[in-house]
Amino acid sequence: MPATEQTTTAPAASFAAATETLRSAVRWLLTAAAGVGGLLVAGLQLTSLGSLNLDDWRLWVGVSGVLIAVAGVAYLITRASQILTNEWITLAQLSVDDFQARLGGATSQSPLLLEIEVYKHELYAHVAETVEQLYQRLIQANELARKTGADESVACNAAELREAADKVVQFANYHETRGRFRTLSRQFAFAGAAVVVGVLLFAYAANPAG
Repeated sequence: MPATEQTTTAPAASFAAATETLRSAVRWLLTAAAGVGGLLVAGLQLTSLGSLNLDDWRLWVGVSGVLIAVAGVAYLITRASQILTNEWITLAQLSVDDFQARLGGATSQSPLLLEIEVYKHELYAHVAETVEQLYQRLIQANELARKTGADESVACNAAELREAADKVVQFANYHETRGRFRTLSRQFAFAGAAVVVGVLLFAYAANPAG
C-alpha cells in the first residue's frame, strides 16, 4: 500500500514542484525588476534637466525618457505580481467549466480543459470519464466515507479519488502558471527594451554629443 500511494502521488508532487519552480523564477524577476527600478532612480542625474528651459527640446526628450523607463519597470513589477497573486484553480472550478462546456456541445472550450483532456489517462481516467464526473464522485465518496466510518474499501475508494483530484488540480495550476510565465517572458523582453530606450533618451538629452 505505501508503494502504491507513493507511485500515485508522485505525478502530483512533480507538478507542484514544477509550479513552485516557475513561481520562484517569477519572484526572482520581480526582485530584479524592483532592483533595476531602484538603480534607475539612483543612477539618472535628474538634476541635469533642472537647468533647462521649458522650451528646450532636451528637457522634453529627457522627461520622456525617464517616463518610458519608469513605466517599463512598473509594468514588469505589476505583471509579475499578478502572476504571484492569481487565484489557485480548484477542482470545483474545473468541474463547473467542464460541465458548462459539455452543455454547449463541446468536449472542452478552454485550452486548460483541452490540455487536461489530452492527459486524462495519466491523471484521472482510471476513476472517472470527465473532470465533472470526478468531482461528483469525490463528493459522493467523501459523504459515504463519513457515514460508514472505518469501512476499508470505502476509504480506499475515497483516497484514490482524492489522489486523482490532486493530480488534476496540480496539473491545472502548473499549466496555467507555465502559460503566464511564457507570456511574462515575452513582456519582459519588450518592457526591458523600453527601459533601455528610455535610459538612452535621457542620457542623450542630459549629455548631448558636442
